[in-house]
Amino acid sequence: NAPVFTDFPMTLECRIKEKYDESETGYYLVAEIVNILVDEKYLAEDGNPDMEKMELIVFDPIHHGYIQLGKKVGNAFSDGKALK
Repeated sequence: NAPVFTDFPMTLECRIKEKYDESETGYYLVAEIVNILVDEKYLAEDGNPDMEKMELIVFDPIHHGYIQLGKKVGNAFSDGKALK
């Protein structure tokens, strides 16, 4: 029954499985993703989420800033084969 943030391009609905290292600064959660909600304008032609369209940001804990993710730079599980 958690709220859904409609301003976000994608929301992961999770079920908490475990909680670790509770301290004055926080704790770690292990969760199971039970549903993924994506605004239709962020879907690719194949119906899957298009990460480039979303212009996602991530937190940089080292420099205490936010970084916007960019374009695709390679193909997982295939580009590395050329290095063998």
